[in-house]
Amino acid sequence: MRLVFLFSFLALIATPLSLCAQRVTKVKRKGVKIINVTKPSTNTSLYSLKQLTGKWQEISRKDRENNSAVDFTDTLLFNFYGDDNVSVRNGINLSVQGSADIQPGNILTAAGDEFIIKSLDKTKAVLDDEDKYIHTMLKTKSFWYETLPTDSIVTENFITPVAVSLSDVAGKWAVYRRNARPGATGRDLALIKKITIEDKDDNTLNGEITFYQAEKTETLSCLITVDANKIKIVTAKHSWQMDVYKVNKEEFIFGSPALMYYAKRY
Repeated sequence: MRLVFLFSFLALIATPLSLCAQRVTKVKRKGVKIINVTKPSTNTSLYSLKQLTGKWQEISRKDRENNSAVDFTDTLLFNFYGDDNVSVRNGINLSVQGSADIQPGNILTAAGDEFIIKSLDKTKAVLDDEDKYIHTMLKTKSFWYETLPTDSIVTENFITPVAVSLSDVAGKWAVYRRNARPGATGRDLALIKKITIEDKDDNTLNGEITFYQAEKTETLSCLITVDANKIKIVTAKHSWQMDVYKVNKEEFIFGSPALMYYAKRY
């Protein structure tokens, strides 16, 4: 009889202890509202590498702090292929081959670089580098440099300027590449991005130039003069006098041995 009573007593004690093991109650001060501090699950990702298969080219960039647009020349280029392979190119730098992966929390790893995928659909991806910028990528069939003539990708040595006329350089030109010697491009230097040159018979005319200086982009009207192998561009604020090294229907190369501009028609 005593043994039966002992087992019954132990059963009564074990039941509330079992319930306590299943529920953890956080002690709080009287009158304080209970707050649910449970973190959302990050054990899964909303996206897969299969969605990224193909080529992606950066089309815009924003500052993470203030969401303002940022000018850039180091365009990000991604090529995802196979099951988990990726080629990453930054501006005119050589491509880096590596593996790709998407970890829980929508964290994309591409050849060692990490991004948080903010959004992704069939044509556009928005990536946060968790450092400075938000990158918007557009899916494309070919990268910008793949559309250029083959001979323009081969490195050429330009030593002697060539004589040109205004009609040779007339048109709209966008700079796609620059070669600069160390120290030739300081923060205060105005770097050319685009030039519009009107097609006229005389050697002096009005045009338009887009340039950026100290991370600020400006587009101004300008006066353009061509004289033998030189082109001079003058605005109310700045002026450039440069040698011309090559010009044809597709490509316009100008500048100096210290800073060379490569432009294509657009």
